[in-house]
Amino acid sequence: SPQHRPTHDAPLQSPAPTLLSFAEAQDKAYRSALPFVADVAAGSFSDTFESGDLNYWEEMEWMEVPAKLCREGRFVIRVAGDSMQPEFNLGDLLVFEYHRTPRRNGEVVLAADYSLGEAAGTYAVKRFKADPDAWVFESANPTYTPVVIPKTEMDYPILGTYVGNMGMGG
Repeated sequence: SPQHRPTHDAPLQSPAPTLLSFAEAQDKAYRSALPFVADVAAGSFSDTFESGDLNYWEEMEWMEVPAKLCREGRFVIRVAGDSMQPEFNLGDLLVFEYHRTPRRNGEVVLAADYSLGEAAGTYAVKRFKADPDAWVFESANPTYTPVVIPKTEMDYPILGTYVGNMGMGG
């Protein structure tokens, strides 16, 4: 079968979200605004995550978010690939909760792959699949093969679990 070419390098067609500095968002922080962390591939793993650590939230850009999605420890990413279509579209703004353990098989997560070392860390939006020996991350788009990371190579690759979709993609 022909190999699917991921679109994670394709330019985003949706309008860029309106971003705020922390000074502009400070009064709304975690009540009606969340940190905007990155454009993250929903395809092959990519290295676009700006910070694997939300301890630097004062230095991040922020964006207004519906209050029902706001809570401390949550952040926004923008989908930059097609592996999760039709569930998520290129440009969709997704809210994740930082380091929340998946509660069920099939939950959508923001996964990291540091199996090649800290400097080579890459990130992707995927569906978590429970496995005793490996971290398995699947795509909604059947043209992508699952990503399998042996648990011996990485302790915990999940940076956050999916909370909600604010749309914006096409």
